[in-house]
Amino acid sequence: MLKYLFWRLSGLLLTLLGLSFVSFCLIELVPGDPVITMLGEAAAWQDIERLRIELGLNKPFLVRYYNWITNAVVHGDLGYSLLMNQPITELFKTRIPRTAWLALLSFLLTIFIGIPSGILAALYAGGLIDRLVMTVSTVFLATPIFLVALFLMWIFAVQLRWFPVAGYIAPTSHFIEGIRSLCLPALSISTMYIAYIARMTRAAILETLTQDFVVAAQAKGVTRARLVFLHIMKPSLVPILTAGGLVLAELLGGTIVSETMFVIPGIGRLTFDAAVKKDVFVLQAMLLFMGSIYYVINVIVDICLAVIDPRIRII
Repeated sequence: MLKYLFWRLSGLLLTLLGLSFVSFCLIELVPGDPVITMLGEAAAWQDIERLRIELGLNKPFLVRYYNWITNAVVHGDLGYSLLMNQPITELFKTRIPRTAWLALLSFLLTIFIGIPSGILAALYAGGLIDRLVMTVSTVFLATPIFLVALFLMWIFAVQLRWFPVAGYIAPTSHFIEGIRSLCLPALSISTMYIAYIARMTRAAILETLTQDFVVAAQAKGVTRARLVFLHIMKPSLVPILTAGGLVLAELLGGTIVSETMFVIPGIGRLTFDAAVKKDVFVLQAMLLFMGSIYYVINVIVDICLAVIDPRIRII
């Protein structure tokens, strides 16, 4: 296991290095000049050149990349936002907790609704419950998040007035009001992931139900509850846990649509604003951050899978 962790950490470093280079190259291909975007097209040529020299944008590509990655690794300095006039590290410190709260609530909704729905659909395959779960999941997967968000706003915020239309309150300052401010955006995000997890769970349970040990347990008269929790769930956790890890990585990487529509100043909203305003340094840092999240969660999921299922354990 230690050897496995060593190779995964080595892979993390190589992946981040490659990701940082690719993200730096992609940002270079974005049309437009960030300095002109910052100062405006009416700015004097001398001011444009002076700011370009201050930001180091007059240096060769490889020199700029080396300086950026060195500062990021050694000093934790991801650069400076051109338009928000703040260090990107400070922006991340304030915005990551907001996205983390939203991602956590969305993930809990996904797990506690998606997995039981998939189990019921598998146990009653071909029946009314199965058809209902599959129909609802198909609708959720086919409906864009912004339409779900608008519908939830209209029903629960405008008509019923159970939740605020938009805005963010930190749960650490006022827990109840903070959770209320996150309920609608979390639900609008999680509908698609609930459908995805429900389908994955149903497929995994159906495959396990055909195994010999399950058939033998049924022949012995094991109750349905014991059959599910003692015999079926553990072998079925491998694809479910893998899918759950991908969902969590996507949520932590930034929920752009939901944060923008519900005016939540998190990582997703920061990415959207940076893309619209061509804040290239923020976009570079965001690409690096999202890639890191995906890889780290991938490693954690692999370790959990090795603990759950000894057959895939790497020594």
